[in-house]
Parts: sequence; C-alpha cells; structure tokens
Amino acid sequence: MSTTFNYGGVDYTFEDGVSDEEALQRIKTYLAKQPTEPEPVTTAPKGTYQNPEYEGFLTEMGEGVLSGALGIFQGVGELGGIALDAAGATDNAAKNVEDFFNDTIRNKGGKMIFGSAIDPAGMTGKLTEGIVQFGVPGVGVAGLIGKGTLAVGKNMRKAAKLVKDGEKLTKAQRTNLAVQQIVGAGIADAIVSTDNTESVSDFFEEGPFQTDKRLGTQGREDAYRRFMNKISIGAEGAIATTVLPTAIKGFLKGSTALASARIPLGGDRSTSIAQAAAFIPKKGIIDPISKGLTGSIERFRVDESTGTLDAVVGKVASTLTYQGLLDPITAKMRSLISPAIEGDVKIAERKLRNIDEAIEKELRKPEIRELTGNQKVRLMNNFMDVLEGMKFEKFNTSPSNVMSRELFDQFKAAKDTIDDLSQRMEDTGAFKNLPDIVTEAGRKKGMMSKEDFRAAIDDQLKSGGYLQRKYEVFSNKNYEMTPAVKNALRKQIKGKIKKPGQTEGSTVDIEHMQKTLNKIPGLSDQIRISKKNVEEFKNNTYQITERQADLYMDKVLSLAKKRAGFDRSPSTTRYIIDRLNPSLINKQKVDDKIIQQIYGQIRDPREAYVSTVSELSSFLSTDAYYMSFKNMADKAIVETAERNAKIKEKNLEIRQRNNEARANGVPEDKLEQEIKYEVDSFINTNQILEDFAARKKKSVGELTSAETAQALERIRKRAENLHVLGRTDSSDFSKGAMNTSPYGAMFGYAVPKALYKSLSAEVHSSSSIQEIGRALYAPFLKMKGASQYAKTILSPYTQVRNVTSAAMFALAQGNLGKGANVFESADIVLRDIIDKGRSVKTAGLDFKQDEESLAFLAKLQKQGVIGSSANLRELLDNIKKGLGYRKTATDIERAAGTPEQGATYIKRSKDIPYVGKFLQFSEDLYRGGDDIWKIYNYSFEKNKLRQAQRKIIKSETDKRIQNLGIQNFENLTPDQQAKFILDSKTVANRRFLQSMGGSTEGIENADKLGKAIDDLLENTASDNVRNLVPNYDLTPEVIKGLRKLPLGNFISFPAEIMRTGFNTINTALKEMSSNEAAIREIGVRRLMGASTAFYLVGDQVQKFGQYMTGTNDEEIKAAQRLSAPYQRNSQFVPVGRDKRGNLEFVDFSHTNPYDLLLRPIRAAITGIDTSGKLKEGVSDTVVRSMWESMTEFFNPFLDESMIFSAVADVMPVNAPLIGRNGETRSGAKIYSEEDSKLRQFEKSMVHIMNTFNPGILPIRVPVGAELGLTNTYERGKLTPPVKGVEVGRLTRGLGFGAKKEPTTGREYTPTGELFRAFTGIGTQTIDRERILNFKAQEFKESRSKAASIFNQIVRQERPTVDQIMEAYRQADDSRLTTFKEMRLNIEDLKKLGATDRMIRKVLKDAALGVKERSALLRDRYIPFRPSKEKLTELRKKKINVPISLINREYRLRNNIKLSAKREPMDQEAVGMTKPINLDDVERFNVKDDSEQTRGSVSPLLAPFMATRPTTTNNRINAPILDVFKPKAPVSPAVLGDNPEDVLKNMQIARNRWNYQTTFH
Repeated sequence: MSTTFNYGGVDYTFEDGVSDEEALQRIKTYLAKQPTEPEPVTTAPKGTYQNPEYEGFLTEMGEGVLSGALGIFQGVGELGGIALDAAGATDNAAKNVEDFFNDTIRNKGGKMIFGSAIDPAGMTGKLTEGIVQFGVPGVGVAGLIGKGTLAVGKNMRKAAKLVKDGEKLTKAQRTNLAVQQIVGAGIADAIVSTDNTESVSDFFEEGPFQTDKRLGTQGREDAYRRFMNKISIGAEGAIATTVLPTAIKGFLKGSTALASARIPLGGDRSTSIAQAAAFIPKKGIIDPISKGLTGSIERFRVDESTGTLDAVVGKVASTLTYQGLLDPITAKMRSLISPAIEGDVKIAERKLRNIDEAIEKELRKPEIRELTGNQKVRLMNNFMDVLEGMKFEKFNTSPSNVMSRELFDQFKAAKDTIDDLSQRMEDTGAFKNLPDIVTEAGRKKGMMSKEDFRAAIDDQLKSGGYLQRKYEVFSNKNYEMTPAVKNALRKQIKGKIKKPGQTEGSTVDIEHMQKTLNKIPGLSDQIRISKKNVEEFKNNTYQITERQADLYMDKVLSLAKKRAGFDRSPSTTRYIIDRLNPSLINKQKVDDKIIQQIYGQIRDPREAYVSTVSELSSFLSTDAYYMSFKNMADKAIVETAERNAKIKEKNLEIRQRNNEARANGVPEDKLEQEIKYEVDSFINTNQILEDFAARKKKSVGELTSAETAQALERIRKRAENLHVLGRTDSSDFSKGAMNTSPYGAMFGYAVPKALYKSLSAEVHSSSSIQEIGRALYAPFLKMKGASQYAKTILSPYTQVRNVTSAAMFALAQGNLGKGANVFESADIVLRDIIDKGRSVKTAGLDFKQDEESLAFLAKLQKQGVIGSSANLRELLDNIKKGLGYRKTATDIERAAGTPEQGATYIKRSKDIPYVGKFLQFSEDLYRGGDDIWKIYNYSFEKNKLRQAQRKIIKSETDKRIQNLGIQNFENLTPDQQAKFILDSKTVANRRFLQSMGGSTEGIENADKLGKAIDDLLENTASDNVRNLVPNYDLTPEVIKGLRKLPLGNFISFPAEIMRTGFNTINTALKEMSSNEAAIREIGVRRLMGASTAFYLVGDQVQKFGQYMTGTNDEEIKAAQRLSAPYQRNSQFVPVGRDKRGNLEFVDFSHTNPYDLLLRPIRAAITGIDTSGKLKEGVSDTVVRSMWESMTEFFNPFLDESMIFSAVADVMPVNAPLIGRNGETRSGAKIYSEEDSKLRQFEKSMVHIMNTFNPGILPIRVPVGAELGLTNTYERGKLTPPVKGVEVGRLTRGLGFGAKKEPTTGREYTPTGELFRAFTGIGTQTIDRERILNFKAQEFKESRSKAASIFNQIVRQERPTVDQIMEAYRQADDSRLTTFKEMRLNIEDLKKLGATDRMIRKVLKDAALGVKERSALLRDRYIPFRPSKEKLTELRKKKINVPISLINREYRLRNNIKLSAKREPMDQEAVGMTKPINLDDVERFNVKDDSEQTRGSVSPLLAPFMATRPTTTNNRINAPILDVFKPKAPVSPAVLGDNPEDVLKNMQIARNRWNYQTTFH
C-alpha cells in the first residue's frame, strides 16, 4: 500500500509505514537539492501553438511538418513586415504577421481543419518543425546553386553544368561553388527563420549568435531586433552547412583511406588494415566452408547416392542455392530467362501504347468519323494483317480496309520487333549445332540442316509465321462450336448451288476433307469422298452435303482435342522446367480459314503480338542458357579426359613396376593398386554417333536402321548411369532430333541423374487420389495469395513502407552520397508506371516516358536488376501457378505436329472494368517501390567502380611521373606527354580489369580495352544488385516450393535477406582483399554500410529514442515482454507517451529488413534475461534460450499463414491438429460457446474474410465482429450487431466517425494519420490496463490448467501415494511458474508506470481473489491446495490421501518470493531508514513555459535538446538532467568542474526547469 502527502500544493507518495515527520524530512531534503521554480511566462491556453500539448508521436510529427511548412511562409512574411517597419510605414507589421500565422492559421485554422491546433510539442514536434522549416529551403537552395539555376556568375553556371555532365572542376571552381552554396543556405535559413526561432547560442545562453528576445519593442527598433535575429540564425546555418558535411565526409573518407592504405611489413612485403581484417574471416572461415560445400555438391552431382553424410550435405547445400548443381555462369544464364522475356515484353507493350495513341489520332480524322462501326473495328484489326505480313500497298483498296501511312508505320514498327527477334534465331545454339548437310533419309527422320533452318526463318518472316495464334480448342477443355458458328461454317463448306449439278463459293480444302472423312470407319460410300468426287468438286460439279460438312467439322474438332492432350497422359513423369519451344521452328501454320474457325481462333492482335514477342524472347534466352550449359559440359568432358589420360599414364607405370615386382617374386596382394579412372559426369552422345558414322564412312543421316540401333546401344551402355537429354525421356531411344528437341544445344548430352532431377519437376498424376487432394487444396493456396495481396499490394501503408524500408538495402552496401540520385530513379520508375502512351500532365509535370529511359529500363530488366520483387512475385505465383505441373500433354509436351497452341507467357489480363486497371496500377507501384532502390543501387555500384578506375589511373600516372621525374616529364613535348599519359591509362585500365577478375587476353588496343571495361562495369554492377539485394529470380526452388504450404506468408523474402546478407559480407571481404587500394576502399565502405544496416542503425536509433524520452533498458525489455509474441524480439524505439501515460514506440524491425539477421540473437538474450527473472535453473535457462533463438530463426518459414491462421482460429477444438475453437493465438475471442451455431458461423466467416480486407478500404474489423445478419434473422427485423465493423484508422483520424474506436478507445488525429500514410511509420502503445486485464485472464486459465494436472490422478482407479504426490508436485510446479510469470508481468507494468492502485483495480475487475491479488503485489506465492471435492473423490475410492505430505509441501513453498533476488538499497542519508531511490521516482510533466512559448528549434540543437523534458500530458519522457534520473555516474568535468562552470550550470537549471514529482 502507499500513502500520499501534500506539501506546497504538490502530492508526494510514499510506501506504507512512513511517519509524517519522516515524510516531511524527506520532502525538505529533496527540495533543498532542486532548482528553484521559475515563474510561468505564458498565459496562453493549453493546446495552442504558444502553449502546446503533446498528442502522440505521429501527431506531433505531422504537426511539425505542417508547422514547419507554414514557418517558411511566415519567415518570408515577417521579412516583408520588417521592411515595412524599418521604412516607418508601420509599427507592428512583423508582429502582426507572426500573430496571424500563430493565432489565425495554426490555432484557429488548425482547429477548423484538423480538430486541434497545429501545435508541435516536445522534441519530436519541434525538431521536425525545424528540419522542415530550415532543411527544405536550405537544401533546395544549395541544390539549385549546384545545378546552376541560382549560381551567381557566368563561370559558376558553367561549372555547375560541368558537374551535371560528369566533368571534373578545378580546385578554384569547386571552392567558389561550395562558398555560394554555403552562403545560399545561410541566406535561405535567415529568410525563413521566424522571430521565435531558438539558436544554439540561445540554448547555452552564450555565444555570438544569441537572439534578442526582448518584448515590447516597436517600429524601427523592433525591425532591427528581428532582422538581427534572422542574421544570427542564418549565420549559424551557414556555419553548420560548412562544418557538418565536411566533418562527416572527412571522417568517412579518412576511415576508408586509412583502412585501405599499405602498411610495410619489411622487405618488399606490405599489407593494409583492410586486407589484414579480411584475412581471417575470408581465408580462415568463409573460403574453407565454401570450398567444402562446393566439393560436397560436386561429389553429389556425380554420384546420386545419399548413403554418406557428404552426399547428404551436398544435396542439402545444392537445394539451398539458386544455382543448384550448375556452374555459376550457367546458373546465371538460367536465372536470366524470365528477366529477358520481361524486358522484351516491356518494349512490346510500349509499342502497343504507341499504336493506341496512333489509333486515337486516326479516329479523330473527319474522313474516319464517317466510317461505319464495323469499318472502324476493321481499322483496328488491320494490325493483325500487318503482323501476318500484309504490305501497305494491299490496303486502301476498298472502304473496308482503309489505312493511313502513319498508322501503318506504327503497326510496322511493332512487327519489326518480332522480325528483329526472329533474325537473331540464326545466332542461336539450336542453329549452330545443326548439320550443314542432311540427306533425304535424314529429312524423313525429322532432321534439318542449317540451310533448311535459314529458309524456314525467311519464310516465317515473309508470312508472319512466327505470329502466335491462339485457338480455343487448345486452351479450353470444354470448347464446342456454337450453333451459329457451325451453321455459318456449314454454308462455307457447302458453297452456293448455282444450278442443279453445279456449285460455287465453297472454300473448303477438298483434299483435306477427303482424307479426314475417309479415315472415319463405318461410313457409307455416299458419305466418303472419292478421287473422282475431288475432281468434280474442283470443276464445280460436285455438291457437298450437309451431313458431310457436319461430320468433317466434328472430326477436325475431335482430332484437335486429341492433340491438345486433355485426356492423354504424357510419356514422361518428369518435366524439364526451362525448355525451348521447337514448334517455333517446326510448327504447322494453320492457313485454312475454315479450320481456323473450327479451332475457335481468338483473333486478338494485341495478345498475338505480346505472345509472339515473349515466345521468341523465351526461345533466345533459353537457347543462351543451353549454350552455356553445353560449354560447361564440354569443358567437363575435356577436363575428365585429360585427367583420365594422366591416370592412364600413371597406371602404365604402375603395371610396369608390378611386372618387375612379379618377376622378383612379390606376392599379388603386395603389388601396387592401379588408380581408378574418373567416371564421366557428361557424355556427348551426338559425337559418339558421328564418330560411329564416320567409321562407316557415312553421315548420321545415312546410317541404316540396324546401324543406328547398334550405335545407340553403345550409347545406352556407356551412359547407363546418366540421363541422355532428348533420348532417355523418349519412348524410343532412337527418336529425337535437335530441331525437335526442347533441349537445344544440349540435345543428346548425357548428364548426371541428380542434375537432371534438379532441373526438372515431377509431373503430378491426374487420375489418382492425389488429384482430389490437389483440387481441394489448390483453392486454399490461391486464397493464401489473395490474402497476402490484399494486405500488401492493396495497402497504401505497406506500399509506402515498401519504398522507405528498401532504403536499407542501399545503406547496407554503403551506397549513400553522390554516387547516384534516388529522385532520378524515382522519376524513371514513375514515368514507366504512369505513362500509358500519352503525355500525362499533372500540376505542370509531364510524366511522358522517353525512348532513352524505356531502353534503360528494358536493359536493366534483361539483366535481372529490376522487376524481381520477392514479395510480389511470390504471392502472384501463389495466385497464378497453384501447385505446379499437371499431367496433361498441353502443359508438358509440345509435339512438333501440334499447330500453334498459343504462348506460354501472356500478360495477365484483368477483365473487370476499372478494377483491373487499378489492380495492375497497384502491382506496378509495389514493384516500382522495389525498383527505385535497385536502379539507385545499380547506378551507385557502377559509379563506385568508375571512380575506382579513375583512382587507379591517377595512381598509375602519378607513380610513372614520379619514376620519370617531374622535371623530365615537364621537358617532354605536349604530344609526348599525351602519349605518356595514354600509356599510363592503358596500364592502369589493365590493372583495373585484372583486379576485378577480368581477362586482358586478346585485347590489343585501347578501344577493345575500353569496351571490355564498360562491359565489366555493367556486369559487375548488375550482378552486385542481383546478389546483394533481394531478388525472387535467385530464390532457390526449394524455398519457392515452400509457398505451397499453409505456413509462412512471404517465405522468399526472409530467405533472400539471409542470402544477400551473407553475400554482402563476403563481397566486402573479397574487395578488402584486393591488391588495389581503390577496390579495398569500396570493400571497407561496404562493410561499414553492412555493419550500420545490420546492427548499428537499429541500436543507435533505439538508444537515441531512449535518450530523448528518458526510457531505460529495463523499460524497453519490459515493453518487449508485454508485447505480442511476434514482437517480443523486435527493436522498439520509444517516442513518448500518450495522454494516459502509456509508452509509445515505433517497431523498428518493420522498417529494417535486416532485423531478421539479429532476431535469433536477441531472442537468445531475451530468453536468458527472462529465465533469470523467473529464477529458472541453468538447464531451463539454456533450453529457453535455445528454443527462443531457433523459434525466431525458423518463424518466417514455419509460422502460420494469415488465411490458415484465420481458419484454425474458427475451427472447433476437435478439428484435427488445427482447431482453436473460436480463439486467436493471442487469446482474443472470436465467438463463445454460448453463441448460437448460426452466430458462430457468421462471426467465423467475418473473421476469415477479414484476411482479404484490403488496407485501402476505410474499415476496421475487430476480433469477434459480426454483421448483424444473425440478429436480423432471429429477431425478424433489422438489428445492429453488438460488435460490428468499425470505421478505419485513417478515416477516423480524418474526422469521419466517432473520435474514439469503440473497441479500443484509441484516438487518432488528422496530422498523425496523414504523416503515417505518407511515411509508412506507425506507432504502437503499451496499453497497461488492457494488457494487465489480458494477462490476468491468461493467469486464471493457466492456474486452472495447473490444477487439472492433479485432477487427472483423481480419475485413475487406484493411484498410489507416490503417484498422488508426484501429481501434486507437478501441479504446484506449474502453478508456481504461472505465479512467477504473472509477477513478472506486474513488475514490467510497474516499470512502465503502472501504480499499485491501478493494478489492484484491474485484477479485481478480472475476478482474481483477494489473496491472489495481495500475494502477487507482495511478490509472494500461494501454493496449490487440492479442492475438497477431489480429495473426497479419492477417499471414496478408499485411497489413503497423504494430507500430511501435501501440507508439508505446501508449507515449504508458502509465501516464498516470486521474483529474482534484488540487492538492498543504499542508505543515502543519516537518519533516513528508507531513503528515496531516484530510480523509483515516478516522473510527471515538467512544464517549461519558457520553451513552449518559442517556435521551431534549429535542427542544430538535436544533440543538445536530448537533455530537455518532452511534455507528455503530465509526464516527463526525457531525463531531467542527470541529477533527476542518473543512468551512470557523470563526471563534473563533462559539464565543467570549475566553480564558474558549476554556477553557470546551476543557473541554467534554475532558469529552465520546474518540477512536480511523485515519490514511491
């Protein structure tokens, strides 16, 4: 209990037992140490700009932004007022401007618009206000001067242009430009400063730039005072602009240079700090592990057996990397297949947007307006004719085919894209590996020569043959012709009857019809078509009957369905994932118009165009992958042959030695063993076949069937343990040809079976019980993707956070500074998203995308840099792909004889008007947020390397000049000097190329060297972004496969964070190990960035938040323990307290994606700390720590997905494995057992559907909400629900709906919610009362469960005494743990400001007994005592209940301490038996009226303002000097320990602080 005393109008609270005299003495002793209380200097009401009220972090941040923006205009207005006052025109113009902005706009206007004044309070609001008011104009002016817009002088404008063009400036130009920027920033600060701005000198009450705060001045005197104040603020801003950036840049540059500098080791040897620091982790840890894993992977690839640990390690390691069992180069080419397709499709889509624009212009022409609707449709369909090869001369022959030259040119430009891709087919491996000559026999086997291939390409180009046409019959299993279509086709087939015995107009291919009908068994001769009938038809004397036409159409359709393979299983059970489409070369073009209509051609030129581009691009990129694969295989074959040749030589020597040994009588078992030959990992069976044919003096195509069978049998035996691509997976080993194979250049190569399995996917059966399970589970998987889509893509808050959090990827690489411009990256991305072929102008901004930026984006897309958002691609895969491959020929086999079946890649169409466009726009925005920082990182990485190249050139040139001698160099002629420098540059470039792993072999001149370096920069920059920033294309297939499970929400992203985190460290260490200082500097910078992003930024932001708010480490730990399970190991940054004194914090783990790397470590530390507070033993502590750490590590992969969790929440408890009976994992009730079944169902459906509630909807669905449908049904009239759907947070904050949330009581402000919406930063609070109530309910439930442990023994028939006592001990142990955990919760809440009175009240309201409440507050334990009913049950069974033993156990634990042992308090003063411990002082608000009447604070005050109190509704959230809340002993020297400094500090304290304090 506690007692409160009032002294001097202030309440002081003490523990029970303190006498009045002792309390008075303590109060007087304490007050004697405190500064005197200053008189208030403001009478303004609370909640105004002059006397602000703290309203929460987000609100103060938002108000700070608004007030800072207003301050800019106010400062300019005050400057105008100063001019008027100085001229004598007015006396108080400047003061009137100040009052207008403060009273009329901030106070009255704020209340009118936002419901409260714009009154930024505390450090959060004031510092934000200052940053906006001074930072935006200062940085803006400096930037405009740097660009030349505001530069003074013609020479400076030229210098700025040189900087923009990437040229170097002279030292004088750099100095002059910097001076102008400094002066400009100072002038900007002076102009926008207001009269209530506080300077650094004001804060310390000394210095040259103290402002004049006198009151009552008027006219010229007041104008002079205000003007000089502006000069002081501007001067401080100019100095800060000079000192701070220079100091930071100097520190970073000096650090990297120092770490990279050479250190002599004696003799010719030297090293650097960077190389020395990288040596142990790189050479001693990473390289050996990497080498060991690579060896295991290689051995696993050769021998698939998993009988050894080495093979198991190899298999696991290969599945956890994107390259699997491939070499790095081939794996890279494979990963670039999809990006290459997407890059070409991006260009194709732009062409379509150009066509849309051209068609719109065409339709606005007067002559086109007069056309009929059908003629206008024909105008747009002419695109298909152009794609099919129609020339311009063929148009304008009739009113139905009108075409302007401008529109034709746009159509032709689109077709040129297809033609360009088609012509590149001759550069493919599929072409290069074809034979030069093929015999007629070979052609019959399906073989094709290079000349045949070239002729096919030419034919396809002329006729539009590569155009991908799509037919319903090959994509729709249930396709049937409509009666209208069938009737129209019947007429076309029959033609018109001219007169009896004569017809005309039939367009049917009579020979095809004859062949088709005559294959139908059982037809009469009247139905069959004879050769004579064919001749009669050609002479228009044979009439086709209606029966014949119908049979023909039905048969053609049934044959097409059979070829589509809907009802046919393929001949293979595995499916190669990345495969060529041989039908591009061999496909049968359907020219017959009647057959096209029977097949149900979808004549959509847009879809055909994009499909064609994607198919050709897919062919080219996949072919490049197989060519790289072939090079790897050929290299392996040569290396194996060379090693086996050496083994053969050694074996010959061994045999010779063994023969000699035998001659000397050495026994056989003592002879030397021969070395085993290496097993071939790859075999080129095509070469074996060609060698066999050569021995027969024939070509492969000339071999007889017997000879071919003989050769293939040899191949089969040699490749017995391998898989021959294109042959093993054929039903006939002899079948297959390169031009009909999906393996391209790898056709006929035998590869290890393990490698084949890693490159292929198992085909699922379509006729088993598994297919039923698939059919049931696939929709659930789509629901998983849809719920993720709603909560991310359709959430504005998540969209913003996607952009802001991705900045950490740049920080982790050290990519901060002048290496790139994020605003330029954003401009490129926004133009790509917004521009749809038209010039979009908004607020004077033109968002039209130019060809240069389109080409740049397409290049980055093809390089795999952009378009690879891990989260977006994963959830779209869930929605689109389902469970994977199904066992149908349509998906698996593309037979050469199957006519065009459409594209494998067709951009997803969204058919719902407006909604579809909105969804696509949302996806583009999310992808764009990811791409902004990837483009930025790409540019930065490229510029870092270019800068390193310049440094190496300068270093080499300086060294060579020094060796030559400066005087000798100056004596050279200008031409000789130029040649000398050029030679130095060439040597330096070779050094640079070699240091980056490039080869100088075959590079004879500077042009080739420059081209090689440009390619190296492009490839290295793109590879760095791909490998160091999360990229879905590089996610291992096994991780992608986990998306099919009901576990995990975004599995790929955490896996990518782990991969890229390791790669970042490894890359930095590699760079630090370089022999070039410039490369080492990049490595040091990267390592510093990684250390900052992985650990320092979160740690320092948290410490800064603690420092600003006066929150200690114990309070942070308490908040973590009290938070939701998924947040217990998060990094909390305290930002203040809400109006009820609850701690408000930002979960920084949501902002920093690299937090995932440290969470397992924090979890282990948290486990140890919690275990210590619960007084657990060593073993329990170790187990808790390990369990917490492992849980945190695997949680991203094994945690329940949103939809699965929602379903599990509502399922009954008897549902297998998942049912939680209407309760969430956190314990919140969805429905109760007392609800009717109908109401339970309604609440359950609302709960599940809430997972699909997109963040953009202005609603909030609390747990347990209902729609009122059950009420309406049961009552027979419309009845509102008890707990219904509420207005959303942002909507409520903007003033719609009640001010408070009905279920939580939380309030939101307009400024706070707008700030949250635009920054992605959200805060949470530790609501002490709600948490305590929740913990109390948990306590009661756990206590009951503990009792049930003992109750179980009662149910046994004849339990022994030992069993009864063991059950009692287990029950009491469980109860003790429950009490300890509840006591820890209470202690944590006390640390966060909860009082005993509040705790008692909440526990009482939660129905905890008096004894339990008292025991928990006294930190004492009440042991378990079995109920009388249970003891009576035991006695009824005539069992001797060991009451005495139970009572003895009870007494041993009764009243024991629950919490961990604490050290006794120090005695602070003589005569005080219980002195006041300042750590236990409850802090209330200290109203600093002198500060609150001021306006914004200079951003320069940030380091100093941390010692000021932050006002939070009668609580102090920042330390009030070290006297009030000491965290550690402070040396007097820090503040100044001479008498004069001590007096000054005391004076500052008296002038600035006023205390209201409550003691415990």
